[in-house]
Formats: sequence, C-alpha cells, structure tokens
Amino acid sequence: MPSAPWQPYSSTFLGDVSSILFDPYADLLWTGSSIGTVVSHFLPNGVGGSNDESKCLNRYTSFKSHSNRTPTRQLLISERAVLSLGESSVKSTSRRGLPQWFSQHAQDAQSMAFSSTKSNELVIAGSKPELITINTANGALIRKLDITPTAPVPSTAFSGLHDPTYFPPITHIRRSQNLVACGARSGVVTLRDPNTLKEEHSMMAHYAGLEQMETEGNYLVTCGLSLKQGHPVRDPLVKVFDVRALRPLPPITFPSIPSLIRFHPRMSSTLFIASSLGQLQILDIINPIPANSFFQLDCGSYITDLCIAGTGEGLAYVDADSVVHLWTTGTASDVPHGPMKWSRATQPVELPDEQPELNDALFDWAADDTPLSTVGMPFYSSELLSVIPVQNYITPYSPFFQARPSIEPDLLSAVHQRQQQQFHQHHLHSPYQYSPSINPVYSTNGRTEFEKVCYLPHSKKSKRYQASLPAFSSGAISAHSVAGRIIPGVGKGSSTDTRRRLSIPLFRSEKEKEKEKQMMQGRKRRESTEGILEEETLLAGLTLEDFEDMPKWYRQVEIKYSKFGIEDFDFGFYNRTKYSGLETHIVNSYTNALLQVLYHTLPIRHLAESHITLTCSATSCMLCELGFLFKMMDDAKGVNCQTTNFSRAFSINPRAIALALMDHHHQDFFLHRPRSDSQSLASSSNNPHRSYSSLIQLCHHFLLEQMTDDARKQPGLGIVDPVAVIYATNWRTEQVCPTCQHSSARPTVAKVVELVYPRRALSNESPPGSDLCTILRHSLARETTAKSPCSQCGQNSHQRWRRVFDSETCVEGREGLPAILALHAGVTSVEQLDFWLDSKQQHSHRFLQPEISIATRAGTAELVIGDDYPVPAPADGVRYELCSMVLQIEAEDEEPHLVALVKVADGSGWHLFNDFLVRKISEDEALGFPAAWKIPAVLYYRRKDLDQALDFSMLPTNMDRSILLEDINVSERRDATKIRHQVLSEAELPEKGALVAIDAEFVSLQQEEVDYRSDGTRIVRRPSRMTLARVSVLRGEGVKTGVPFIDDHIQTSEPITDYLTEYSGIRPGDLDHRSSPHTLVPLKVAYKKLRLLVDLGCTFIGHGLSKDFRIINIHVPPSQIIDTVDLYYIPSRQRRLSLRLLSFLILKHDIQNAGTHDSIEDAKTALHLFDFYRQLANEGGWDEELEDVYRKGKAMGWKVVAAVPSTPMIGAGK
Repeated sequence: MPSAPWQPYSSTFLGDVSSILFDPYADLLWTGSSIGTVVSHFLPNGVGGSNDESKCLNRYTSFKSHSNRTPTRQLLISERAVLSLGESSVKSTSRRGLPQWFSQHAQDAQSMAFSSTKSNELVIAGSKPELITINTANGALIRKLDITPTAPVPSTAFSGLHDPTYFPPITHIRRSQNLVACGARSGVVTLRDPNTLKEEHSMMAHYAGLEQMETEGNYLVTCGLSLKQGHPVRDPLVKVFDVRALRPLPPITFPSIPSLIRFHPRMSSTLFIASSLGQLQILDIINPIPANSFFQLDCGSYITDLCIAGTGEGLAYVDADSVVHLWTTGTASDVPHGPMKWSRATQPVELPDEQPELNDALFDWAADDTPLSTVGMPFYSSELLSVIPVQNYITPYSPFFQARPSIEPDLLSAVHQRQQQQFHQHHLHSPYQYSPSINPVYSTNGRTEFEKVCYLPHSKKSKRYQASLPAFSSGAISAHSVAGRIIPGVGKGSSTDTRRRLSIPLFRSEKEKEKEKQMMQGRKRRESTEGILEEETLLAGLTLEDFEDMPKWYRQVEIKYSKFGIEDFDFGFYNRTKYSGLETHIVNSYTNALLQVLYHTLPIRHLAESHITLTCSATSCMLCELGFLFKMMDDAKGVNCQTTNFSRAFSINPRAIALALMDHHHQDFFLHRPRSDSQSLASSSNNPHRSYSSLIQLCHHFLLEQMTDDARKQPGLGIVDPVAVIYATNWRTEQVCPTCQHSSARPTVAKVVELVYPRRALSNESPPGSDLCTILRHSLARETTAKSPCSQCGQNSHQRWRRVFDSETCVEGREGLPAILALHAGVTSVEQLDFWLDSKQQHSHRFLQPEISIATRAGTAELVIGDDYPVPAPADGVRYELCSMVLQIEAEDEEPHLVALVKVADGSGWHLFNDFLVRKISEDEALGFPAAWKIPAVLYYRRKDLDQALDFSMLPTNMDRSILLEDINVSERRDATKIRHQVLSEAELPEKGALVAIDAEFVSLQQEEVDYRSDGTRIVRRPSRMTLARVSVLRGEGVKTGVPFIDDHIQTSEPITDYLTEYSGIRPGDLDHRSSPHTLVPLKVAYKKLRLLVDLGCTFIGHGLSKDFRIINIHVPPSQIIDTVDLYYIPSRQRRLSLRLLSFLILKHDIQNAGTHDSIEDAKTALHLFDFYRQLANEGGWDEELEDVYRKGKAMGWKVVAAVPSTPMIGAGK
C-alpha cells in the first residue's frame, strides 16, 4: 500500500465522458463518450509548478469510434493499439487515431478482455448467449462459442422466472491467471478455459445481481446487490474469492456501499473501494486495515468511473458532471520538484508536425504589393474544378517533365582530387605527391585555388546508396573501387565513414528490372556482383600492412529487407565461393563463427552427421542439431544457410541458460549504441556484454561438454566417448604440501588449453619467453599455488599444484596427444594483446606460426614444443598445423563481432567467414595481427597425421528409414476421425527421383517490426520469427497418388504470438500435447522425415517452396524442387500467381474459401497443377495457356472473390 497520503491534484471539465482509462505505456488519459467518441489527453508532469494551466488535461487525439447512437462501453489499451467496445462493434486504432481494423462480429456487447494465455486474442461477451474471440492484429474472428444454458438459471431478482430459456447477460469479463472470469447480471461468476472458453467452475457471488467485478493475480472481488424482504438492495460487502483454491475468502465490509472497485496495478492484494458519493478506502486484502486508509473524494454529484495509474501513484475519477479529477500520492509541495510518472513503461508520444500559422490579417486590396498567396485556402473534401491534369496543358518536352539535372555534391568534391590525379599521372608518376602548380589562379595564405571549370565524372546510373570512384593507375595499388572502398593514401580528403565500407548490392528484384532494361536497350552492362570479384583480383597481392585501417571485408555485414522480404536480398554478392555462409538476424547468431570452425573440423563433422542417422530420443540434442546443420551446409554448396533450429535448441538448453550464453544484445537485432574513441580494449573486454571473445570461449566449452554428453547417450556409434578421442588430453595433477611434504595425484582430462601469459618481469628478473611455444608449454604443464588444508597434516598452507602428462598414457614421442589441439587465447588486456601483434621491426617473426611440433618425454612426463621461430621443433614430435581461428573484430565505429578464419581441408587455402560474407584470403593475412582491431579467441591445431590418428570408419552413414514406416504421435487426445494420412509400407519407400507433393503451415513466434518513412518506404527493423506448425507430404505417383503419408502437427513449447489461423488453419491447442486432436510430433521428428526424403533423392512438388524450406531450415537441391510458382510465371509480367487463383482458373476449384488453409488440400492442388503443366507442355500449348491465365487473372484483379463474404485478410497467402 502506498505510504504517502493521497491528495487532490487537478480537476478538468471534459464534456461528455462515460469511461476513463490510464494508458499503461504512455502518459495519456483516455476517455470515451456516450456518442461513441474516444479522446486522449496529455497527463500533467508536474514540472510547470503549481499554476492551474500546467495541471490541466490537454487534448492529444480525438476520433469517432462508433456511431452516434452507440456509447463507448469499455476501453482496452495494448502496446500498439487502443481498443474501444461499442454496442455491436469493436474498433482498433493507433494512439494517433488512425484506424487499424473494425469488427462487427459482436452483438449487444457488454465487456471485453484480453485472453489470459495469448495477448493477441480478445474475448467479448454481452447479452447474447455466446462468447466471441477475435484477433487483435487484424480483427478476424477466431472462434464463436454458444453458451446457451442447458439447465434453468437459478432464480434471482433479475432473472426471467417464467422463461426457462432466459440467458443472463454477461456484464463483466476479466482475465485471471490461466482462466477467463465472466460475471453475469444474475450474480453468477463463471471461470472458463481460455483456449476452449468452456466453463470450468462457477460460483454465486450476489443473489440479486452483479455490479462490479475485478481480478488480479489469484484474487477475484465483486460487489453487487442482495435481497432484503424480496427487494434488491445494494450489498455493503465486497466479496473476495481465491481463484487458485476455488474458495471464498472473508468478505470486506464497506459501510458506505461499494460502487467501484479497482486493484492496485503493482500490488496484487491492495484494493481501492469507492462509493458513488466519493468515499474511498484503500486496504490490503491480507493484512489488517490501517487507520489512515479512508479518503473523501471531491465530487459535485456522484462518481461514474474510476481508474488507477500504472505506477500506482495516481488515480482519476469522473463524476456525473463530466469533470475528471486527478489525485496523486505526493503532497502538493512535493509535486513540482520533478516530473510525475503516470505509466511504468513510458513510450514517447508522437506529436504532429508544426504547421505554419496562416496570416489572417486584413489586407488592403487597393495596394499592389499584397500577393494573393498569403491568403489561406479553406479545407475542402472534394476535388476542385481547377485541378486539371498537367498532361492536358504541358507538352512532354516541357521542363516540367524534363527537369535540369543538378550536379551532385560528391561529384563537385571529386574535382580537386581528379586534377591532382591527372597531374600525378602525367608529371610526377606518383599518387602520393602534391603540387600547387596545376592551373593556378591565385594564391593566398599559402593556399592555391584551381580553376572552377573542369571535367566531371559521368553521371552514375545506379541507386542513391551506391557509389563508385574513378580508377587510379598507380602500379600495385590500382583497383576499381566498385565495392565502395578507397585505397589508403588516395583521396585523403574523404571521411573515414566512406572508406572501408562494403557496398550494398542490388536486390534481386532490382537486378531483374535492370537486366530487362539492358536487354531492351541492347546494351550489356556488368552486374553489380562482378565488382567484388574484380576487386578480389586487383587486390590479391596486398597484405594487411598495405592498409592503414581494417579491410572492409572484416566489417559487420547486415541483411537488408525489401518489400519482397529476405528472399529478395542478394547473398551471392558477398560469397562467390563453394562454402556456405551463415545468416545473421537470428537469436544467438554470434555462434556463427564457431559453427563454421566446427563444420570444417572433419572429425566433428563426421561425428555429427553420423549421429543423425541413429535414433535419438532427446528433443533438444545439440549434436543432432549440429548434424542437421552440417548436412545442410554440405548440400548448399555455397548457398547461404541459417541456424534457426540450432539456435532454438541452444536457447532452451538449461545449461546454456545457466552459463548466461544468451546474446541478448543480438536479440534486439543490432540496435547499436555508438562507441566513443576513448573506449579501449580493456574496457571492452571487461564488459561481458561487449567482449564476444570471452563469450565465444565459454560457448566453446559448453558445446564440447554438451556434445560429449549427447554422444555418450548414443550406443550405436561404436565409440564410448568420440569427442574425447578428438579433443581430450590425459593429465595427472600432483599436489604437494610444503609442511609435511605429503604428495597426492589425481587424473584429469582437458579438452581445451587456456593460454596463460607470463607476468611482466621485475627489474632483477630475466624477461620470460614471449613466443607462442613457450607460452603454450607453460599453459599445458601448469604450476600454481593455492591455499588449502592438507589431507595428511591438516595444516592450511599454500599447496603446490603441478599438472603433468599422465605416465600411463604418455609414451616416448607421439602418444597421448589429441587429434585436435584447441586453444583459448584468453586476451583480456592490452598487455596480453601485445604478444599477438606483429612487430614493426623488419626481419622479425610473427607470434603465430602455421605449424608447431609437440613431443612428450615419458621419463619426465614433460613436453617439448617448438616451431623453429625461435624454439627449434623436436624431430620426434607430432606436427600440428593451424587450421582455423575465431577472432573478435573491433572497428572504430561498430560494435564488436566475431569472424572465423579457416584453412579448408580440401587444399583451397585460407578463407574468411564473416557471417554470410565468405572470401578467400592469403595465409599472410590470416596469421597476421597488424593492429588491435583483430583479437584472437579460439584456435584449432590439427595433427598432420590426422588420418592415421583417428579411425571413424565404424561410424554409421546411412539414415534409418524406419521413421517413415512409423505413425509417431505424442498427443494425449488424438482424435481418430482427424487422421487423414496413411503411413508408407515397406514396398512404398521412395527411391531417387520419386515425386512427392508437400505443403507446410507456420505460426509466428515474434511479430515483425517495421518503420515507415515519410516517403512511404518500408524499413524492417526486426524480421518476424516463424516456426513450423504443420507439414503434409503426399504421394506424387503410383496407385495412391494424392494420398498423404505425412500429416504432422509440430509440438511447440515456445510462446506463440500469432497462430495466423486465417492463413495456417492452426488454432490454439493444436500444438499442445495435452489438448491437440491431431497427430502431433516433435520438430526433430518431422525434420528427420524431411531430411530422409531429401537424402533419398525425392523430387518435391509444391507452391512457394523456397520460403517453406527456408523457414523449415532445410536445403533442398534445386534439381529436387518443382515449384508451381515458377512453372506458372512469365518473367516479363513481374507478377507471381497465388495458388488459389491458379486453382480457380485452371482446375475450376476454389480452395481456401473458408478463410483458412489446409496443407493437404494445398499440396494436392499443386500436384494437379503440375500434372496439367506436364500435359500441356507435352502437347505444345503451354505458352498460350499461360498467357490466357495472366489475361484472366488481370481481369479479376488477381484475386478470387469469395462466395461467402468474410473478413479481409492482411498479408498474402500462398
């Protein structure tokens, strides 16, 4: 309960007010009127002092929500919309008053509430015996439940005693925990299931009628009427119920007769009780009533509505005279000292643009200097007669259509630079010298000016965000900077932001338009993607020392979205190799670099891909997800991939959550804060939210241990601990007590070596070795001291700890060493980074060398490590070669990010994997650390005799086909009448080239966030996150053609923001194993079935399969896809036809006409469309038929008019 006393703050007359409500997301107060008008008002912030003007409620927006005869019965406010309830309609508007949708599904509605389980569902009740659920995103009807009573209603003062079919109107509906509470006028309160809206419990609250009902937490409170001598009278008791225990609690006595009850928004047990005459009591339901909990509200007549601010520090009430009163918890003297907070999460209120004031002064019409343009024009709703199309009175040759092109500022700034280049090329033969004698005009203060008339570069024919600079002929540093980067030393006047930048490629749709335009003009121009190839050729001989700053290909890359979505982004611009990159804009995408390292580590790849061939019952097995990802990258062959399924399993892993491995920074999708130049490596590394090198090393530890556990649970691999065979090194940790000299030893296993750097030597000490081999040897055989009690003498002394090779596994020469030596650089300070940075002196060797040699000495259990620079390599040692690295990249104006450098095993050399940017680099660039922007994190060394050291030939390689022969189901309530598929028999197992038809439906886990600019362009800030909800696969040939053999709904444990029922046909409860009537399987089971079909070589037939396979996160080779979207497509028309339109025009069948999609019906339709195409293609009449389809589709407006009117759908279906 608030400790500060409540005091009146202000009173404002607002006219007709029937209901009020505080905005929980902004400092606004919303009011509804009896004529259907909704008005919002700015709440005073208390900064203006104690004057009355600063305390008034000023209007923000006002709009008509319902007809004049319909009052606004209730207001609800979400984060993005304001919902108002009328007598027979619900309207959703933005806070600016712009309408979003209008629904008339409700009749004689009385109350509404958000669903207790899904905030995107709105439940409406009223006088009719029905409950209605609509979608808050678009107003579509989700379900309508008939709640006509099957038994006579108990007799009350307001029930129809002589009408057995009487239905008491539901006047109040509220959400309570996992239930929906409905309060009827008869006084009966029912608790209903939010998914089915069926009645679970009921209780009689007031025998003569219900007036108010509120819920909060586990509490439900009511006030109403009771019977006295057969007449209804107001009950002085506030009834309290415990919803969780389903029992009444002691009622609360309010002698002044309760009229309004409200819960405190921040304290669930604190209740506000007010009478119609203004008596207010604030009390705690659990604790005793304090003495100072009664207040008298200022009221000229009687109170009609009351609401509490989201912070709990203010309340508002309106009386019958339409005067709104504000009360606050602070005293009047305390309020002006700081801004008042009315809402807990304040959003900035969008204000309208300032309009210039019209000059309403009187004019002297006799004067000649008064322009008529100063006279304002009145507002008009219809087009004026003077509005004539310009084509009627202006010729095409007029400057109105042929505007004079303006010279762009960047071209003018290039004049000075271009004159210098011409002089350098013809006179000095050097681009780095400057001469003041190029066309001099005058010189002042030692500064030479040049002639203003000169040649400019040809006007560019590209988009606004694409830039190109002239080529420079200067020997080795000659490059056509198509990719938007300036070579150091050239163009010193350019800003740093315009250098080292990757250019942005054209969208695929734009490239198609450019290509068609070029074909029409008869010219052949290079594609924009050729620029990066040309630059790679011209800059092939450069090393990192040739660049002043970080090369642009190390910069952070980001996906751009067009109106066609991510499918329109040209990933090929960033990758011209045969190795696939990984996309960003996925939760925990910081793991991309580490996943690339694991994929190119062949033993791990073989282990993961072998693991998925066996039966694994774990629903979130990380080794399975790695196997599926690696298999997809094998098939992609350079096409970009995404780690959606791996990220989902990673995000719900309890061990990963406990280790705080979730990258919440990337969950906000690159909403960066600018870095200041003063921030150093030390400050960046000490901040766990900024140091990705520390985070990826911890993630590496987690993945190795998780893979170890997952592999041990699978006995079919034939190896007890395959991960330990690859990474583990056996050690013996010896402990010696300095007091009693007691020694003990215990065996340990380590999969990763943490590098320990030497401390700075004192003045009387010789400097420690600073080369990699010396540091690695001390890190492997580590000696430390720690204070602990001795097990022998019990003294608490500094025990000496020493880690040496286990003598049982350490044999002279090669044995006991791992196949993959994994190192964690552990760079956390500038001093540690100095070990890695390349020396500026000539003839000095780098810290990191491509090969090292390690030998063990059995007699002393010691290590000998050398790389010949400067420590000599042991001749009998095991040779290791550096094969991959994970680096943290820190640019001056970007947030840190991770990249991978991999020496590909097939002999292609070193490659950079910067998310979806993949580029071949030289070994010199890979091993060099020229500046602090390149920080090491994880390093992998592999044995050069890896083929002899490891033998994984016993690992299984063929996937078990029995999963296609089983009817797997995890639903506890599967309805046998809804089983529509027939599982394959042994003889029906598909072979290579077998035809199958497929369709999938999806639900939304996260809504798309979009910004709209003033010019109408659409900017995607956060893409929507979808997940597979249903997949259906049909036989495409044979006797049972068109019969589904897979029709699985996908079990989903993540919260679903939108079921997209109108597009997917999925309803709440369909994906829950406790309530689903369908065949329900885990996502991994459905994915494994599709993975098996792809590996068997099946050809998939469907409509819009590229998007389906992308969301499913599986790569299907193009040779195995027959997409009817592409079959029924004329490129010159630039329009793809929907499945419903094709079915209507070609098959004469209207599908999806019930407002939902059926994946079996859609897959069967795509199969019939393919058969029709194949028939006409063989007969030779396909082109004419397709032209006719486009002609008919255009006449229909590319839409099929539904036979039964339904709510318009937002978005596009298949």
